[in-house]
Formats: sequence, structure tokens, C-alpha cells
Amino acid sequence: MAVKKKADEGGGWFTWVISVTNLNSLEEVMNRKAVSGERKKPNGENLFWKQIGINNLHKNPNYPFYIQWISKNHPSLDGIPKAKISELTFCGLEFNEISNSKVKISEKSLDCNLKFEKSNDNIGPKSVTFVVEERSIVIN
Repeated sequence: MAVKKKADEGGGWFTWVISVTNLNSLEEVMNRKAVSGERKKPNGENLFWKQIGINNLHKNPNYPFYIQWISKNHPSLDGIPKAKISELTFCGLEFNEISNSKVKISEKSLDCNLKFEKSNDNIGPKSVTFVVEERSIVIN
């Protein structure tokens, strides 16, 4: 419903996602179950996942939702990866608040480090650090 509402409003930035290997700890913290999702790839294969996010996510796109891939045929596996995300940095008081609750718990199941910085001006993702051929590249 939230995606349709955003599309009806003309589209634009909606939210962002963190892929985790297990949603159980987030389901416990949020006191509800993740929902299942499915879509068909152009080659006809089906993709399956589970996802969970804060309630009313559409009102504050600064927060992520979390996804656990059930399918082993994710489109990112169709090629040969050249880079890996090693660190995500977020800023803003709201992110510091969730880093002490929901995100910190899920950090155990992430494949990268999370950093949180206080900021009264900027809220949201600040930078992504990639590792490419054993070199770190930071995109702000």
C-alpha cells in the first residue's frame, strides 16, 4: 500500500533496505512477523523473500526496512561481483536512537559494519564503504 501511495503521489525516494541473513531478532523487537514477498525475474524464475520495517515507514523514509532473501537465485548472483560493502555510515539523532534498539540487534546478521554519527542537520545514509580488489572506496 505504501509503495502504491508513493507512486500515486508522483514517485521519488521512498526508503532504503538492509539485507540480513535472519529476521528473527527484528521480529522479536518489533513484536510482529515479517511478511512474505515474491516476484518473477525476466527469465521466468521466481524470487522469494521476507521483509519487515517500522510501522508508517512511508512517513519517514530515513529508516530502512529489512529483507531476508529466501531464494538462492537472487539477480545479484547472475554476474561476478567485483565489490563488497564493508561499512555503512548513518547520521542523525533518529539513527542514533534506532542504533540503540532495532538496528543494533540486527547488526549480528549483517554482512558489514554499521556506524552511526550524531548530526542535527543531516539525517540518513552518510556514506558507503566498498572493498574492491582489497582497496576501500568510500562514497559520501
